[in-house]
Amino acid sequence: MQTHRPPHIFQPDSLYFITASTWNKERFFDGDAKLAALALLLQRDTEMYSIKLEAWVVLPNHYHVIIHVSKPDLLSKFVRKFHSDSALYINKIDDNKKRKIWYQYWERLIRTEEDFYTRINYIHNNCIKHGFSENMYGYKFSSYHDYVNTKGREWLEDCFEKYPIIDFTVSEDVD
Repeated sequence: MQTHRPPHIFQPDSLYFITASTWNKERFFDGDAKLAALALLLQRDTEMYSIKLEAWVVLPNHYHVIIHVSKPDLLSKFVRKFHSDSALYINKIDDNKKRKIWYQYWERLIRTEEDFYTRINYIHNNCIKHGFSENMYGYKFSSYHDYVNTKGREWLEDCFEKYPIIDFTVSEDVD
């Protein structure tokens, strides 16, 4: 049995930043319909495990999320379910049932307020970083619009200014 490298170490009642990329960074989720379905599956699967989705972005070949988990075992259960559901969906749509979709995922415990808000900014700017949009407002598949609607654009701009993304370079690779 192959184990995950590095091993996952979970803590209860915590915030995690999670990243996963598709197999060989292929753009399996190309197009608005596939991205919309991926976003819906993400929201459905977090609700299924009573996980709070704090921030998110889905892109054609990867995603980033910040989630709050109450029990340590929920994180890996959620990721397995989300990867399984989204792989089944995309393979059915593309009529390619045995194709591997996801590579391993990486998680990082969020320990500080600065880390939390910097990662929210990173998530919302990720569509720009990878060239999928010229601005956050124009990209539909992230929590940016949720934050604008609940906190306001001024709050987000203050957040971006107070917690800037360090070493943010536009690239086509997944971080």
